[in-house]
Amino acid sequence: MPDKFVPYHLCDIKNPPAHLDDNQKSNWIPFDIPTSLYEIIYANKYTTTETMQKLIDHVRNCNEFTFDGDVECAHLPPIHSLIHLQIKQLFELIFKFRNNIYSWEPLRKEIYPAIVYQWFEWPIKTSVVNFQLKFADWYNWTLSHYKMCSLSNRRNIIINDINSDGQMNLLSKYTCHKPSPYRPNEPWALQQALIYTYGIFIDKSITVNHWTTELDPMYSTLSTSKRNKMVHYAIYDCFTTTCLIRSVIFCWTFQQVTKIHSLDLFQALPSSSSRANNNSANTNINQRIIKNINDDIELVSDGDKITVNQSISDDDNQPNPALPPNDNDLRVNDHDMKRQLHSRIRSAEARKRRNRKRNLYFRMQRYRYFITGPFYYRFTMKLVRHILTGYNIYYTHVKPVDDLLLICVKDKIIEPQNERRLLGDIFDRRHYYFFRRQVQYLSRRSNDIQE
Repeated sequence: MPDKFVPYHLCDIKNPPAHLDDNQKSNWIPFDIPTSLYEIIYANKYTTTETMQKLIDHVRNCNEFTFDGDVECAHLPPIHSLIHLQIKQLFELIFKFRNNIYSWEPLRKEIYPAIVYQWFEWPIKTSVVNFQLKFADWYNWTLSHYKMCSLSNRRNIIINDINSDGQMNLLSKYTCHKPSPYRPNEPWALQQALIYTYGIFIDKSITVNHWTTELDPMYSTLSTSKRNKMVHYAIYDCFTTTCLIRSVIFCWTFQQVTKIHSLDLFQALPSSSSRANNNSANTNINQRIIKNINDDIELVSDGDKITVNQSISDDDNQPNPALPPNDNDLRVNDHDMKRQLHSRIRSAEARKRRNRKRNLYFRMQRYRYFITGPFYYRFTMKLVRHILTGYNIYYTHVKPVDDLLLICVKDKIIEPQNERRLLGDIFDRRHYYFFRRQVQYLSRRSNDIQE
């Protein structure tokens, strides 16, 4: 049995999906970035100090990086050379505390073998975001949002002008977006994510390769076509991850994705304040959607809540004990009591419907920012919360899902802080027995002190 789980839609080797068949590549637009927009620099023992200094100066002005682990370390300069010191300086600038690094797979596992070169401190203090885990959640969310909006658009088109040929043509051209080909919690392949999001294709035929060969065109012994394919694969892995970052960070819908120009995806990300404004805009959009859903609820008008007794001043409403009660007043008060009772009944039903939809909306927002990790089933929620408190993890909700643990946080600022503080496998089987022994020891010690 293979060590790596194979997705069910790739199990039939004789009948691969259309986008993986060489004969079907023409069905997709190839992913291509003009070479005038980027520069390839090879850092090895042949690199000049001027080139490395140029790269260092450029990195100093950046705080967002896309990182991929397909590198070769067989042609490095001597450890005491100036080039080696510049490479170390380059990595120190990249892995600064305030920077953000994006990857498609667990970056810490990929760069762990490079610790022996002492290019950076371990563990990494930089915020490392694995978008392979976040993409599946985003795709499922935007797919459900897309279906809801599409149904709403269909209904509006039919109501506005059902006899219009132009409107009916829009309906005939309507097509649903493809559902996810993966199981829940199954990581997406980078090629699949690009096809399903933007409908463009990257060649992954060079995935399995030996990266100990020199790729610098000045010193490489590979054929030009082979070397170009390997270089193209390495840089376009980073380009593809960069291309998908904004859609996940800003929670774009499919309609927003189709309107963006591909080159705009490679501009610098806005500041945190701009992101906050964007998040508030998304919240307003979601609130408008919820408002449209609540349009079928009949609300009580303000006029229904104003009674006859409220319209009359207190001075005019003072009863005269010398006069007998008026039948008209009794009838008015009785009718007013019925109206008040009917108004309260209607308002209670409306509040229940509104609260149900409001609670559903807040449950959806609860899982907007979260971190995940492997989860051993014998962990209790009391022990999990105790561990999170001990590590100073700020969370809003904790929920086990199959063999994963979801730790929900308040916003995007706290999310990377928690990822740095918390070990990725702290809730696995080995750590369970460690924490259980620790709790038992503290319990025995407490009993001894009391005795």
